[in-house]
Amino acid sequence: MFPDYGGTFFLPELVGPAKAAEMFYTGDMINAVEAMRLGIVNRVVPAAQLESEALALAQKIASGPGIAIRA
Repeated sequence: MFPDYGGTFFLPELVGPAKAAEMFYTGDMINAVEAMRLGIVNRVVPAAQLESEALALAQKIASGPGIAIRA
């Protein structure tokens, strides 16, 4: 996560200030499993399933109550 576009605010909210500082200062890369463990991503799927999973999630959201989702 690049420390811009709200990253310096949102990352500490997700992972805590100490872990966020470590990530910002070291620039170490993390893999998808670690991102999920830290709560940075909601789910991890194989690359071959990414499009179908994304579409399924989009359809689920789109079929929900429009007014509540917009709010």
